[in-house]
Amino acid sequence: MSTSSPFSFPSPFQAGIKGLSEMADRLIDSAQAPVWLQHEVQHRLVLLVNHVLMQEHMACERLITQANKVVMLQWRHFDWRLQVTPAGLFNLAPEALEPQLKLTIQTSSLADLAQVLFSSEKPQLQIEGDVQFAAEMSWLADHVQWDVAHDLSRIIGDAPAQFISSALQNLRGRFAK
Repeated sequence: MSTSSPFSFPSPFQAGIKGLSEMADRLIDSAQAPVWLQHEVQHRLVLLVNHVLMQEHMACERLITQANKVVMLQWRHFDWRLQVTPAGLFNLAPEALEPQLKLTIQTSSLADLAQVLFSSEKPQLQIEGDVQFAAEMSWLADHVQWDVAHDLSRIIGDAPAQFISSALQNLRGRFAK
């Protein structure tokens, strides 16, 4: 006969990945980061996106044709508004500006979204707004990729960067299965 203590709690490993995913989803729903922190995270993400775009000249050229347009990316209760600059990059858009394109990620679970992104697939989106702008955003998603190994090699050297890049590729391969 197996008995368990009334004071024992299941560990995250016993709950499995599904349990961890549910805990993360509840945390996301209940937690509200301060506005200043949300703003800073969004600014850092814009810098990262622009860094990647600047490595692909054609991407900037294509975005120049969409200058001053606003795209809103929405997932759950989070939204991220980006305005295309005349240089073909992105900047945070003021909330007063109405987006010409709204992309809503349909996957609600954090674990499912992470799996889709790690497997280099596009998440399921609901698309509303400017068709030409949507086509340009789709082109960016299909053709612009971040060369993590190249950026890491400038900071930590070629060998460690290659090791980290290979480890990330292996991890990504596990998610794709």
